[in-house]
Amino acid sequence: MSRFVLLKYSILTALGLGMFFAGAVALEMPAVTLTGLGVVTLVSAGFFAHTWGSHLRGTRLLLGSVVSLCVIMILGSAVYYVGTITASHLFWVMIALPFLGWLTAHFFEESQFIEEPSSDAALSLGLFGAFFVISIIAFSLLISGFQTMDAVRSPWLVTSPLILLALVSAAVWLCSIAAKQHARLALIGTMVLLGALLSIAVMVFPLGYGFDPFLHQAALDYIAQNGTITPKPPYYIGQYALELVVMLFGSLDAHTVDVVFLPILTALLLPATAAASVWHITKRGIPTAFGSIATALVPLSPYINTTPQGLSYLWLLLLLFLALPELVTGQRWTHPVVLIVMALATLLVHPLTGIPAMVFVALFLLSKPSAQDAPFSPLRRVLFWITAAASAVSLPIAFTLFGESAWQIHWNGLRALVPQTFFSTRFDVVGDLVTWITANGWLWLLAFVGAAAVILWNMRSKRWRILLLLSLILFVNATILAVTGDFSFLIDYEQTNYIDRVVYLCLHVLLPLAVLGIGLVTERVLSLNRPLIRTVGMVVLAIAIGANAYAAYPRHDAYTVSRGFTVSQSDHHTVASIASHAKSTPYIVLANQSVSAAAIEDNGFLHYYGERGDVFYYPVPTGGPLYTLFLEMIEDNPTHARAEAAMDLAGVDRAYFVVNEYWWSAEVAIERARTQTNDYFIVDDGAVWVFVFDSGEIR
Repeated sequence: MSRFVLLKYSILTALGLGMFFAGAVALEMPAVTLTGLGVVTLVSAGFFAHTWGSHLRGTRLLLGSVVSLCVIMILGSAVYYVGTITASHLFWVMIALPFLGWLTAHFFEESQFIEEPSSDAALSLGLFGAFFVISIIAFSLLISGFQTMDAVRSPWLVTSPLILLALVSAAVWLCSIAAKQHARLALIGTMVLLGALLSIAVMVFPLGYGFDPFLHQAALDYIAQNGTITPKPPYYIGQYALELVVMLFGSLDAHTVDVVFLPILTALLLPATAAASVWHITKRGIPTAFGSIATALVPLSPYINTTPQGLSYLWLLLLLFLALPELVTGQRWTHPVVLIVMALATLLVHPLTGIPAMVFVALFLLSKPSAQDAPFSPLRRVLFWITAAASAVSLPIAFTLFGESAWQIHWNGLRALVPQTFFSTRFDVVGDLVTWITANGWLWLLAFVGAAAVILWNMRSKRWRILLLLSLILFVNATILAVTGDFSFLIDYEQTNYIDRVVYLCLHVLLPLAVLGIGLVTERVLSLNRPLIRTVGMVVLAIAIGANAYAAYPRHDAYTVSRGFTVSQSDHHTVASIASHAKSTPYIVLANQSVSAAAIEDNGFLHYYGERGDVFYYPVPTGGPLYTLFLEMIEDNPTHARAEAAMDLAGVDRAYFVVNEYWWSAEVAIERARTQTNDYFIVDDGAVWVFVFDSGEIR
């Protein structure tokens, strides 16, 4: 590292730490603290960026930020498991970060960027960029007018199709920029476009979206207030550590941080890592530009809200992209320690993804030759295949150890292994096209993986086939889980969730090859110099991006039926009304997921009942006995005996039965419940009915 660079980083480190300390301790100004925190993180990212031998200009800090975030995740997790997470403890973690970065950079040479070819089409680039910006502004103006606080199945039921049209338009102009070989401009545009694709839920549903995020937000708020949570979860803390840094030093609540956390990380890191990876492999502008754009075709549903599963998917994908150049070219791009650190961070977020990440790194290291062009030694070969064979049963063993599954043979589970396809018609041109693109997405993924494999087959290094092997290993794991896994503790329609996630991982680990394949295939199409083919190809790619955005969110149309509803303002009013009615009387509530999510957001983990203190006063999780009783009440008959069973389970003398007007059997359930109890109240002019059952009453 040159003296000038060291001096610059030293000054910035001192400035950042000074602002961080002053804002957190002396001034107690969160804005100053967060600014200092940002400076410290970016300086550390600059240090850690030295672990890359070269990089695409403009991606240096983003690549280094990946390592910085991993270090925070690991150190924050260590603090949590050893003691408690407090602002003072995390303060020392953040102070240690730039010094760890300096130590890392001390052992590496200054990383160099490789400039992309210049484009002489400045006028056309300016026009394409202007049209892209106009399309994004149009999207922003349109989406801002569709906020809702009502219970909704899908954002597409309350928004305009013009939103998707604006996104497709932006994608067309972005592809036009990429065709001019301007990789950096295409990368910036992809970040903006991907941010727009992932922001729809945040913009339309200000109260929150999904169910799991509310649980994690409540856990974050609890840890922020108490320093820990009991029992300490053996996972998730990798994500919590990152969010708690922002929460504690920015004086922000979990909801504010959580709703944008993963979408922002995905929009910034995924295109940059993909572009840098493809650039290091090809050293050409077009495949690099379209490689970054191809990240908008990644299945986006895990990234639209923040969950440990979604963050672990992102981290695994970043890990694979960072390893891909060495696998393809045989030339080291980054130090293997970086990959080990990333795999460990992934494991600390979620073991279902972290275990495959650790397996990948083990296979990566075992397949690495001891010297350039050295043969694969017999010992390494044996260890490699022993690791692969043992990994084929790693997830079923992990499920058994964590108590999430028992062994039970049932061959009908094999049906969950094959993703659905769609090749029929509903006689709706737009709907058929969108569904044909999205429902068969896994087939298009495999097609581009095949294209990449054909192109790469004659290259000297064949280590990229580890990704194919990892996918096969995960499929074997999924097959064993499908045949032997017992997930009866989950509600009926969720019992294949874990198998679905492993199948998703089978395809997920192939995404870097598919992105590379899209970049290389697009380059060959554009080289034909046929204007019509070029235009059609870019329009098709843009339509596919729009269709992918549509499929990322729940749909309720002729092709797909959404089961869930978003949390509404009426749900929050219901939670408050029940608490007000109950006063100091212990009670349990039989309600759907949305009402439970509202209760968790408003009150956290307020009451636990039962002999062992393990019965939450709202029906969480959905596989628990309280939710089963709720379903029996609302879909069969809301008898007093069933309410008594719920009260006996919790050991309380009052139960509230909640019926939302949108439930398919709401009208019948309301009429039957009124024959079982005279005590009820209505919320928001009939949006929700709440029936009160007291122990000992006879009807």
